Amino acid sequence: MNDTIIDSGLTDFGQREVVYGTFWERFGALIIDGLILAPFTLGITWLNATDWKSIPILIIATLLTIAYKPFFEAKYGATPGKTALKLTVVNYEFGKIDLAQAVTRDIFGIVFGVFTDPEFESITGYTEYNQSVSSLTLSTVNSIAAFIIYLTDIIVLLSDKQKRSLHDKIGKTLVIKKQE
Repeated sequence: MNDTIIDSGLTDFGQREVVYGTFWERFGALIIDGLILAPFTLGITWLNATDWKSIPILIIATLLTIAYKPFFEAKYGATPGKTALKLTVVNYEFGKIDLAQAVTRDIFGIVFGVFTDPEFESITGYTEYNQSVSSLTLSTVNSIAAFIIYLTDIIVLLSDKQKRSLHDKIGKTLVIKKQE
């Protein structure tokens, strides 16, 4: 099934056809961006939690992770993953989004990205790290809340004519295919 939707949008350049980014295109961009961020989100965070115990490294890794999407979307209109798949994030007038919109549309990533396991200081190795990640703690509650919100985000995206997810509606943005 082809879920590409074409719409007429009025831009500064006049009338043009607008093709909204599909779920699978956006998911592909998320995978690419995840691979780019993996050294920070997995490698450095794990080493920091198990060996280094450095609060400054924790802060830097967290800031890099939560600033990634808003920075690229405000500055370039797309993350590297979206750029690779020829997607761009625009406002409702099909213009460039500003930093406030970029931060607002990524509010879920920011909120869940800032969370730190309260047992961070007591982790001394791989075993403690695994126990901390798998135990029923505030971390688990955070994961369940994130799952529910992201599932709702996907349902909204799949049911919207303009392929807007919940976070797009919050940020007043659209994800469209770049015009060649």
